[in-house]
Amino acid sequence: MARADAWTREEMILVLNLYLKLPFGKMDRRNPEVKRMAEIIGRTPNSVAFRLVNFAACDPNLKQRGITGMTHGDRKCGEYGIDLVN
Repeated sequence: MARADAWTREEMILVLNLYLKLPFGKMDRRNPEVKRMAEIIGRTPNSVAFRLVNFAACDPNLKQRGITGMTHGDRKCGEYGIDLVN
């Protein structure tokens, strides 16, 4: 069931866990793992995919490769105290 409310820290951590397992090119709403995560946390596959790309904006390894992720996505990482560097 889709929700319009703010993401919880727990939801962000679960999606971060998925982020750490998926290659950048697989962060798509049609990916079965993204769909499954969306079902688990009660979000749409689109919102999970969007959040995954937000995490990409915080990832120094992707930045080194010239991949920037979602514009301003790094703000959400900071809001939830998520640091992909350490």
